[in-house]
Amino acid sequence: MKPNSTSPMKAQTFCEKEKISILCIQETHLAPDNKTQIDNLFSRRLQVLNSSDPTRPGNSMGVAFILNKEKLNIEDTKLTILIPGRAISLSLKWHNEHRINILHIYAPNNPQEHPTFWEEIKTAWRLNSLGQIDFMAGDFNITEDPLDRAPTRQDNIQAIEALRDFRSEFNIQDNWRHTHPNTCLFTSNSNTDSMSRLDRIYMATAHQESMSDWKSYLCSVPTDHNIVTEKKDGPGPLGVTLDRKLLEQIETLGIELQTDLTNNSDQNRTAENSPQLLWDTFKQKMNQIAKETAKQIDRQET
Repeated sequence: MKPNSTSPMKAQTFCEKEKISILCIQETHLAPDNKTQIDNLFSRRLQVLNSSDPTRPGNSMGVAFILNKEKLNIEDTKLTILIPGRAISLSLKWHNEHRINILHIYAPNNPQEHPTFWEEIKTAWRLNSLGQIDFMAGDFNITEDPLDRAPTRQDNIQAIEALRDFRSEFNIQDNWRHTHPNTCLFTSNSNTDSMSRLDRIYMATAHQESMSDWKSYLCSVPTDHNIVTEKKDGPGPLGVTLDRKLLEQIETLGIELQTDLTNNSDQNRTAENSPQLLWDTFKQKMNQIAKETAKQIDRQET
């Protein structure tokens, strides 16, 4: 994200409107004075955890977590700086239950620097005893799949292998690409009329079934990339889960999903009916009817 005097205000408005809990921003270019000013103005609703380039804090690199205090309990959060201005980690309690670790990165523009970059993160992660990576997000400045570029082309092999080795060690994957193996979607446009999906969210396999509503779009925060969002489901109001009509609708959707999966043999499988896509569609439908039911309950109680 390019620095802009209106960015903090728009980030706050965006988090409130879209109900964003955690916002990861690259290219913050935040000098200490700017960080202090932002904290003074927005600390009631937002917490900004930033790491700047130590040599040129206001002019180069920079990564930050923006935490929405209205959605999160920030009392027990921990920021770890792995590579200043390039890689940071956030540990926090999710819904006051278990801890999750989020790795936020802004990879170098030069792909030849990537093998060293990932090795440095790996070493720093181990030295800080940070445990399992639950989510990894940011601007990776390379694509793993030629389908993620237009015109289609293969990125630097050594850079791709370094990222894949890192992912393999921590058992995290690009869930969106697994769900949409043949779909083209781009988050960045260059001055040369080329497009790419540089901005991605990786996750541990344990979280895949609890993720939904994957989106990529231009947002109100001044930025030269599309924002990428994904929703992690958590415990909801008990009254909603006990609604009989809702449970019956979810049961019907579940039976339909089970039938589709049973009929989805290897011979009949296509990109349009893969198990990952069927499961993603099921979650979207289930979330939609749950939201509609919640609205109905709210109207009845007011």
